[in-house]
Formats: sequence, structure tokens, C-alpha cells
Amino acid sequence: MRTPQINLDQLVTFYLVAKERGLTAAAKILNVTPPAVTTQIKNLEQRFAVKLIKIDNKRCTLTKAGELLVPYAEQIYQRSIQAEDLLSSYRNSLRIGISAALTFRLVPIIDSFNRQFPEIKLTLGEGRSRKILEELNDFKHDVAVIATSGSVPDEFTLFRIPGPDSMVLVVSPNSSLSKEAEPTWQMLEMYPIIVFGEGSMLRQLVVDEFKKRNIRMNLAASADSVEGLKLLVEKGIGAAFIPRGNVAQEAADHKLNIVPFESGIKLWIDIVFHKDSSLSPPLRAFLGFVERDLHCKMADY
Repeated sequence: MRTPQINLDQLVTFYLVAKERGLTAAAKILNVTPPAVTTQIKNLEQRFAVKLIKIDNKRCTLTKAGELLVPYAEQIYQRSIQAEDLLSSYRNSLRIGISAALTFRLVPIIDSFNRQFPEIKLTLGEGRSRKILEELNDFKHDVAVIATSGSVPDEFTLFRIPGPDSMVLVVSPNSSLSKEAEPTWQMLEMYPIIVFGEGSMLRQLVVDEFKKRNIRMNLAASADSVEGLKLLVEKGIGAAFIPRGNVAQEAADHKLNIVPFESGIKLWIDIVFHKDSSLSPPLRAFLGFVERDLHCKMADY
């Protein structure tokens, strides 16, 4: 592949001289002295052994070669401005990838962040934890909020929010489990269970819990979203383990029942970002809100 030999600073200087028809005007735009502009033009001309600008009584006129070069120089100038605008936009934006089932946990923090920094464009990308982690590796997110098993690949930095949340057992109001005074794990062996879809970390947590207790899981259905899971439970298809914060309102409205189970499933929430990414001011500010609102210390980030 051919690499350009032209000095882009010299080309931009040439374009501004050609556009402004003067060294002084171009120097003012570039915030340099007119002699510095002259030096840039001469170096460009000497590099390619071609005369581009004639200076007569401080007036600048283009040679034929200079006139032909102007459109190319203008494109370089405009593209450079666009590239700067693109990169600058990342300093005023924050892209958060989050496991869809954990969004409830982040809403208060995002609300506080938006109120204090309304000028920062915040993008929230929801998905399954594994997919969010893959996208973080491709730098599609600045930071991820996910459920993990406590470890991530070496290219990531992980901070665990102290104190686990929980996944509670949720059933329809008409479920037989709602009538049990002290339901046990053994009772779940024959009860239909609804889980999150394949590839979900929350699904894996439930499956692992059944295996750990040597209890066969009677899989009735799966859903790709919290809302889908709740709908299936509400219709009496089965019971499901769902993060507590996602069912608080339905429980208060008596649309779903949270079973007073002997033990829920601990749900650890982790803040993850790529070790090779630079921590932008918006990301640092966001992590500060996480520390403050979730009462945790992320050490040196």
C-alpha cells in the first residue's frame, strides 16, 4: 500500500493562503507569523520541485499547479475538520453497555448524572452480559455494567459493586407455591421453571444453582427479556428467578408474587472497562457517581 509523502500541515497552510489570497490572513487563522507561513509554502514547493504561489508586492497569486492543487487541499482541510469534530465528540459522550436485566439498578445514577452534566450525550446499549462484553472488547462501549461470574478476560478491568443484589423467585398469584408457608428448593424439582434465553449470564446463574444443589430443573420456557419473563410468569407458565428490582412494582400491584424462599440467588453486579481505553472525563465522572450512589470504592481508575 502506498503511503502519502506530502506534509499535511503544509498542504493545509497552502489551502488557507490560496483561499485567503494572502500570507497575513492565513497566518492569523493558523495563529502563526507570516514568515512561518512562507516557510511552510516554500518547504512544500521544494519537496515536490514545483512552484505553487507567486508573491508580488505582498499579493499572492496561484500558478497553474497551485490552481490544480487547491481542490485536493480543500478536501484534506475539510476532512481534517470533520475528523477533529468526530474525535472531539467522544470527549462529550458516554457509551454505556448494560445487561438489560440490570438497567433498573443504573437508572437513578443515570438520572443524577444527566442532571449534573446535561451537555454530555449519554448512550445506553442494552443486551446480554456476554454480548455486551464482546462489544466492549470492540470499543463499542466506554464501560459495561454486567453480571459476571467474578472474572473477566485479562484485557478488561473489573470492579465489583459490594454487597450482592438477589434474584428472587417469582410466581403468579394463583401458583401453588404462593400458598406454601416455607417453600424449599426440593419443591422446585417438579415445578415448571422459566429462565432467560441461551447465552444469558442470569440464565447460567440459575442453572448453576440447581446443579449445585443437585436438583433437576424442570425447564418450561425461556424468554429473551425481563418483560417476556414476567409475562410468562403472570400467565401461570411457571416460576422464574428475576432480579428483585425488576419485579418490585408488579409485586406491589399483586400481579406477581415474590415467594418467601429459603434462599434466593446472589446477583453480583460488575463495572467493566477495557484496559486499553483511555478514561475520558465523562467516564471518570460517571464512575464517581457509581462510587457515591452505590457506596463503593473503585480504587485507582
